[in-house]
Amino acid sequence: MFSKLFAPAVFAIGAYKGADKIKALSEYPQVAATQIELAEMASFMQTDSAAGQKFTDNSAEFSRYLRANFKNSSRNDTSVDFWGQPYRIVVNGDTVYIASNGPDRAAETTDDIKINVELQK
Repeated sequence: MFSKLFAPAVFAIGAYKGADKIKALSEYPQVAATQIELAEMASFMQTDSAAGQKFTDNSAEFSRYLRANFKNSSRNDTSVDFWGQPYRIVVNGDTVYIASNGPDRAAETTDDIKINVELQK
């Protein structure tokens, strides 16, 4: 009797622990797509900066900028990442970093996806 209950319990525990690994693997396409999207955004921002565009830490302004200037044929709203969270911007002089909250959807955690952008003067 014990062995009949023990085996399914061990399997269930193993399956639960393995579920985290499977979920992490399933996030790779979105992580890779976000890295590509951030690199493309950085390129657009550098070009626009050279043409006189100024960037601030204002997240609403940044969302408007992305929706107006950064188009992606596979997604309607480019101001949010692949998890539906708004991209973040931090401006520090001529350096800007833009970030996605990543798969956990929380800011300033280890799975955030970031890129630094050196703006043109």
